[in-house]
Amino acid sequence: MDPMMVGGGNWVWEAQGAYFGVPLQNFWGWWLTTFTALAIYLILAGGLIKQPVNTTAIPVSWAIYAYAITGISTVWVNFIFDLEGPGMVGLFAMLPWIIAGLVLAKQLEPLPNAN
Repeated sequence: MDPMMVGGGNWVWEAQGAYFGVPLQNFWGWWLTTFTALAIYLILAGGLIKQPVNTTAIPVSWAIYAYAITGISTVWVNFIFDLEGPGMVGLFAMLPWIIAGLVLAKQLEPLPNAN
């Protein structure tokens, strides 16, 4: 997303960064924001969760499909705006995880009853 915003002129820095115009400290900022938000959530929600949630009702593949749709749409938009470099980086960064997730999800599927 960051290279798309820079390419569209929405985000501007005084000095162009190393990653398609995005300064590397920008990624540190995103990491720190995510870490802080997740830490606050875990602290606040820690006292709210009394029993483990039954997650077997939710197929693992849903998370994989959501990740794949997010990745594919971002890569697609990069190519639409002639940002092939960031698009290829996104493709090669996300595709192995999508494939690994699909393979592992297939292995986690319950075996059909032999009855």
